[in-house]
Amino acid sequence: MPHSKMVIADCTNFGKVECANTAPAHVGGIAATIGREVHLVNCNNRGEAHFIGASPTKPSFIGGIVGMIYTPNKNRFAAYLRRCVNYGKVESLSGGNNYANHNNAIHTGGIVGKAGGNAKASVHFLDCANKGEVKAATGRCGNIAGYITTVDVQGGEFHNYATAADPLADGSTIFGRVATDQGEPIVGCVVSDGKQCVATDSNGHYALKSDMKNTRFVFISIPDGYQIPHRKSVIQNFARIPRHQKAATANFTLAKRTESTDKYTVVMIGDPQMRGLGHDGSGERYRDVVLPDVEDFKKTTNGEFFAINLGDLVYNWMAGYDDYMDISAPLSFPMCHIIGNHDYDQANILEGKLGTPYFEEYVSPTYYSFTIGKIHYVMVNSIEYSRANAKKHYGSGLDNEQLEWLKQDLSYIPHDYTIYICGHANLWKKPGDNPNASYGKYNVNYKEYTELIKPYKRVYSWSGHYHTNYEFEYAGKPDYEDMSHFSCISVCRCVGALRTNMEMDAAGRPNGYMVVEVDGEDVKWWYKSVGHDRSYQMRAYTPVRTGDGYVKANIWSYSPDSNWSTVEWWENGKKVGEFEQFAEADPDYMQIFTEKLSHLKGRAANYAKPAKSRYMFRIKPSEGVRSGEVRVKDNFGTTYTEKVEW
Repeated sequence: MPHSKMVIADCTNFGKVECANTAPAHVGGIAATIGREVHLVNCNNRGEAHFIGASPTKPSFIGGIVGMIYTPNKNRFAAYLRRCVNYGKVESLSGGNNYANHNNAIHTGGIVGKAGGNAKASVHFLDCANKGEVKAATGRCGNIAGYITTVDVQGGEFHNYATAADPLADGSTIFGRVATDQGEPIVGCVVSDGKQCVATDSNGHYALKSDMKNTRFVFISIPDGYQIPHRKSVIQNFARIPRHQKAATANFTLAKRTESTDKYTVVMIGDPQMRGLGHDGSGERYRDVVLPDVEDFKKTTNGEFFAINLGDLVYNWMAGYDDYMDISAPLSFPMCHIIGNHDYDQANILEGKLGTPYFEEYVSPTYYSFTIGKIHYVMVNSIEYSRANAKKHYGSGLDNEQLEWLKQDLSYIPHDYTIYICGHANLWKKPGDNPNASYGKYNVNYKEYTELIKPYKRVYSWSGHYHTNYEFEYAGKPDYEDMSHFSCISVCRCVGALRTNMEMDAAGRPNGYMVVEVDGEDVKWWYKSVGHDRSYQMRAYTPVRTGDGYVKANIWSYSPDSNWSTVEWWENGKKVGEFEQFAEADPDYMQIFTEKLSHLKGRAANYAKPAKSRYMFRIKPSEGVRSGEVRVKDNFGTTYTEKVEW
């Protein structure tokens, strides 16, 4: 298996793999030999891996998962095994080989026989475990590997699979209990298999009659009053359903919150779109610039703190998930994840789903919910690919299966609650220059999910996807009076323009993320630029810098479709005029492009090209004036001021 950047996910071998060659051999439950950057995640071997051949003077490699993994010396990237477990017996006979601790010996290991990276790239084992017997008549033998060179092994056994079981007498196939960490039952907790929802009984028990062939997860909607469970920052409200089982049992444990959740902070992150470390700088900027800023900002807040990544974790790069997961692992807070269009394998239809298994294997289910106070948070997959043809472009909305789940999930939520619904593409109003366009009417099941959400007290629809900051209030729109309680918000790409990944994007928006401050049922949000505090909401330019007599300002969260004020120009403590909105390129980004990016070719050059930003404003100051202030008030009444002097 020499192919580069291949991902092997959710594969299980149940049969005996045996080799009786009269020559050296490689034997593995999942693969015999892996070279280059091949990634395995959630792969299991339950059969025997057995070598009974002849290998008197040359090495042979026998492993429960893979026989041998190697990285050619010229390669910068190596293989990666995450959450792979061997349960089967791994055994090698002598094969006439009398070498013991020698490169020409027979190498036998529970996970791999031999693993070797190079000086540039270590082979990675993360949360892998051997549960089977390992026997070798001669040569090198080990629980994980018989022989390793330049290998990084981290973590112990971890897998979040439900346990195989027999169906209950009533035909239930997925069942279990939800309880506190003290063993107390959690009554009324909603449990789902992604298609149907049930609530736990007085003893905390639940049971579902699920189609085991087509069910990948069982998950809970975390009720108010309980902490968000997470491991390595990823929310852990789910159990994976093992393949080829008649039934499964999964128990969930939640810890009660010890502090009031009236006030807390949510960070909304948009579109890291990583191509992995060492490729285009996207991963490095996300790891070294954006996430450290989030951690620093967390230290300035009080109460609970969590983040929602609004999708496009990776960029058409399924092998990039390992780097994304490792980058996110050290975070001190839970992160919820949304699947974006670039998180799909867009070229292959897998089991009736176009590419979602990679997101599901590395991260979580593609939709779920939880409640804090009287706010119900719903994570959804709003990207709709054709299930018939992998070459067709995606659309937006909620498919029938997800819509049915949402109906059942919301049936447990009173209408006096607020709904925070988060998807990669917005389910309602999208950014667009035409104010009458992009209301989502052509989304899959638009009418159905809109009518389902309307009865709730307040609705906030969050999205990434559009690489821009945008807010839209339905209030005051004559054709949408029954949706006056809806707000749509999108967040720009956190790591700058696609492919170039500089400190700002092509429209001059700095790296950053949206901060949501929750106080009971009251919510406010603002854009947090990396390295700056809340006051930094614009960049102002003097006439000397612009060269055309105008003072200009780039206000990167300004939204005429919400309740931002007009942009004012003040001189000597008095308002003397209002800026006009005038789309043009941001001067600072123009400088970055000229100095660092003008050499680019092809698609990278297209993405890097300075954009005419609709967030740019201009005004000519009074004759003889050499200083002034730009003032604007956001939709929550906070005034931001930027002083300029020349």
